[in-house]
Amino acid sequence: MKVLVTVAPQALWHSCMAQFALLTAKTAALLTDAEAQLLEQSQTPAQLATLLNQYPQAEFAVAYEAPEVMLGRLLAAGNTPEEAAQQWFEQTEALLQLQQQQRRRVKLFSLSAAAHFAALPDWITLQAKAVPVVADTVYTLLAAQLLRQLPQHGALQQRLFASSLPLNEYSDYQVNLAGVLQQISDKTEVEHLTQAHSQSLQQLQNANAQLSASNDERDLLLSQLLQVQEELEQLFQKKTAVKQQYARLQDSYQNDVKHLTAQLDNGQSKVQATSKQLSSLQAELERITQAHNLNLQELNAASDERDLLLQQLLRVQEELEQYYLKWQQAEQKASHTDTARDKQQQRELAKLEGQLRKTKARAAGAEHQLQLLQQELGAVKNSTLWKSGAPVRVLKRLVTKTDKAKEKLQQEAALIITSEYFDIDWYLARYPDVAAGNINPAEHYLKFGASEGRMPGPLFDGDWYLQRYPDVATSGVNPLLHFIKFGQLEGRSASPKLLADHSTRED
Repeated sequence: MKVLVTVAPQALWHSCMAQFALLTAKTAALLTDAEAQLLEQSQTPAQLATLLNQYPQAEFAVAYEAPEVMLGRLLAAGNTPEEAAQQWFEQTEALLQLQQQQRRRVKLFSLSAAAHFAALPDWITLQAKAVPVVADTVYTLLAAQLLRQLPQHGALQQRLFASSLPLNEYSDYQVNLAGVLQQISDKTEVEHLTQAHSQSLQQLQNANAQLSASNDERDLLLSQLLQVQEELEQLFQKKTAVKQQYARLQDSYQNDVKHLTAQLDNGQSKVQATSKQLSSLQAELERITQAHNLNLQELNAASDERDLLLQQLLRVQEELEQYYLKWQQAEQKASHTDTARDKQQQRELAKLEGQLRKTKARAAGAEHQLQLLQQELGAVKNSTLWKSGAPVRVLKRLVTKTDKAKEKLQQEAALIITSEYFDIDWYLARYPDVAAGNINPAEHYLKFGASEGRMPGPLFDGDWYLQRYPDVATSGVNPLLHFIKFGQLEGRSASPKLLADHSTRED
């Protein structure tokens, strides 16, 4: 969106609008998204600032009234030279400040440079019509003289010329003296004008002296302005470089986020697989628990039967001893007893001996069955599946009573049990006191083993890990737990042997 607008008086702008072949909008509220258009209503610098904020992507070409023309118009309206100069100074200062803030969007040009409109931006098309020229008056001459008498206003005029499009090859306004003379009708006015001109020449000489004194200051200001422009260009280039670097960093950040998201998805998949495996282990554990309960019941029944058989055996032995004593006594006292009675007692003794042999056989069978059940029960308790399911059994029994500390310990124990770096059988075989203590190996390592310098398995050395990574030792975290949660992702090594193997592979 491109807009041609003016801060000149409405009458002057109406006389100049006809030469521009652009779509016309009467007020700012009627501006459209057309490529190029002309705003018919004249604007103040404050209204122009509002338009810039309202259309942040638009480009504006701003036409202003030449300083001599504006001052002459204000003098003709009855303003004193000081009042006229102050009004022009305030408007010009506000316009230049706005152009400096929006240098790339605001282009200034003077309506009095009518012969050089070809230097306007390409989007401003012109019609083949004569350009109206504002007639110079005596007040225009006074205005030109007034600008020369006031060095501060002259410097502002130079700034305005330097900030405008180069539509005129002269920096000073060229007053049409012939036109001014034609406007003077009588000799008195000519004499008055001659006297005024003489005074103006004297004032002009004084002003020239002041102007020559201020030229150095003007040149200094121009050089400072150029330097500031160069610094602004450098800052713009730096800003562009920073934007490019920010774009690269943002791309890198997005790639890192995608990579971490992929790792998180992979970790969640592993957690789901582990959960399924844990559910399977729990089901298997329940099956083994049921079988164990059945074996206990059978073992208790066998123990009861064995005790009953032993009691029967003891009673039979006591009866045999009594019979044997009676037989000896009877034999000693009555050796002459009838042979038939002797045979009957022998038959009873043989019968009792047979019952004794049968009872001993049944007792031996019950004892053997009891030993088999005890061996089977011991094998179940010593199995890896039974030991690995200990945290699950404990958690299942104490689910309503477990405090936060126990729950955290059980979660950490379950985490290291599923790791390849904790070997339950290796840990129990290496440390018999743990096996004899009837404690879960993973919980023992978390509570005591790591602080005692014990290794959880052949693939991880806790003491070496803490010595190699002092930040882990300072944090007080269990070394294997830190390695599983963070160390693997950070590229840390689990043991000196794995570190050496890794170095050999890299070579």
